[in-house]
Amino acid sequence: MNEKSVMKNKNLVLGILILIILGVVFVSGCVTEDGDGADGQNGNGEEDGGEAEAANWTFEGLRVSGEFVDPEVFQLPDGSYAMHTCGLGKVAYSPNGLTWTISEDDVIGEGSSILKLPNDGYRAWWSVPKGAETFDMLTAVSNDGYNWGDETMLTSSNMEDFYGALPAVVLSLDGTYRMYYTRTGPDTFIKSDLPGVELFIKRVYSAHSSDGLVWEPDPGIRIDGGEEADGGHASSCDVYIRDDGKYEMVYCSNVEGIGQAVSDDGLNWTRMGSTGMDGADPVVNVFSDGTVRMYYAVYIPESKKQDVVGSDIVAGIYSATRETIVDGEGQLSSDFTPPSGAAPQSTWLGESGPWNQRVMVATSSDGLSWTRTNQILSDQASVPDALVDSRGWIFVYWNTWYEPCRDKIVVAINTGCENWANTNWAYKVATISGIPSEWLGEAVDPKCVQLDNGSFRLYFTHDSGDGARTYSAISSDGINFTLEEGVRSTIPGEQWVLDPTTLFIDNTWHLYNAGGINRHATSSDGLSFTRQDDITGTGMFSNGLKIDGEYRMYTFKDTSIYAYQTTDGYTFTSEGITLTADPASGYESDSVFEAAVVKLSDDSYVMFYGTLIPG
Repeated sequence: MNEKSVMKNKNLVLGILILIILGVVFVSGCVTEDGDGADGQNGNGEEDGGEAEAANWTFEGLRVSGEFVDPEVFQLPDGSYAMHTCGLGKVAYSPNGLTWTISEDDVIGEGSSILKLPNDGYRAWWSVPKGAETFDMLTAVSNDGYNWGDETMLTSSNMEDFYGALPAVVLSLDGTYRMYYTRTGPDTFIKSDLPGVELFIKRVYSAHSSDGLVWEPDPGIRIDGGEEADGGHASSCDVYIRDDGKYEMVYCSNVEGIGQAVSDDGLNWTRMGSTGMDGADPVVNVFSDGTVRMYYAVYIPESKKQDVVGSDIVAGIYSATRETIVDGEGQLSSDFTPPSGAAPQSTWLGESGPWNQRVMVATSSDGLSWTRTNQILSDQASVPDALVDSRGWIFVYWNTWYEPCRDKIVVAINTGCENWANTNWAYKVATISGIPSEWLGEAVDPKCVQLDNGSFRLYFTHDSGDGARTYSAISSDGINFTLEEGVRSTIPGEQWVLDPTTLFIDNTWHLYNAGGINRHATSSDGLSFTRQDDITGTGMFSNGLKIDGEYRMYTFKDTSIYAYQTTDGYTFTSEGITLTADPASGYESDSVFEAAVVKLSDDSYVMFYGTLIPG
């Protein structure tokens, strides 16, 4: 569909959408005051004059043709995608979110919201009518996204306020759920171009839950369709948490077509004007490569089908894309998609290494007692290191064995701050310019720190031809580094000086190199180091951080991860085992190792740790 033919059919589509909003077709729908309609693309894309800047959406085109509405898209375990829709009530499948094939599989529930759970599996929520403009809410779970268990009715201690249609559910960082849903009336309005016809006002409300089953309504209204900005209609929303940690909503508006709003907390919202797209029932998905894609429906009622014969208007599900906003700039895009599973055994260089290791994620309130998220940050990954920069962004570095960037240092960056669990990671290949071509192999064993001037320094292992040593490189973005002159750590008589990690205590840099014992050196500038006595009896040092005026170093020995406390970087006191292997989970082998821990601004902790891939 081209823009010229879109504009030609505006008046025709307006008539179609008037029927939609009257409820002839389905409970939700979008129509604009200026006559733009469900042709899939809006001609103006103007803002509503609110405080927040409108996002820049780009029309993509038709994804699925047919009498479908209320799309819901989610990723299946094998990386492909499923779309549940109303209308024909069938599921469509896609390898990439763009090319879809309609199946004979029935949807779980019309107008459903489907969420991948932290411990794997899926939960769906949907509404069913029980009376005039009232609905019951149902839920079901699935292990694989295809086969669903029995439906369960949602409950609330305040059922009088917990009712509505078209739920959209997001998972917060603390593991709780928030649902957004549409309620109709009881008050009405009269649309200017429909004199004498009273329409119920539609509004967006919300509720929260700890388990996805029992819900408590949140006080107030999230988006009030009765306000002039939406002309009596705000409904059928979807919400996601974007890469700067803010909540973003797309919804049907009587003025904006598909409108959008932004929130810091998910409760108090500021309108952002129009997406520039017209249609109904928008949903947003953030893909692993950073693409933010909105799907929405264009529906043609039976009474209007004759009117569109010979036009370019096609009923179906359309899509549009945009850049995620991060501090007013575009989101980082990924250089690669992390691999799944171990590398082919023919590429292995030993029994254990990045070829058959993975990096997992755990969380903690004190840095000592950990809860597994069962999130795999990457397979074919070893020696993780992590930091939180001055913006609150999380950087996780490791060595990868993934063939396109084998044996290189890569970094995953998450700009979600405290909302990191709901934010996609951008996977980048770290570069180090200035390394002489005659050096052997690649840079490995990353340890990155952010300096007071905002720059990043990466300590790493490399072999210049006379054995592995610790070197360093400097960067302004934590991705692209330039080699610094000189060697940071070398031990006379030893060919291999590996796995650097650091602590910065009382204006002194402490550099530790792991092995059978932990080599120790100190420096005032982080570049010229002086050897100190080795540190023994702690296990192999992984990574450390400052905690309330003291310092903690995570180590590993035997099959477990330990924590040690220090005030000076020389003497370490055991705090005991902090994480043991859990082979029964199916995610880990019989050992865990190489922990990298960061502390967030809300005083919670996130651990990135290594384990062997089972099997």
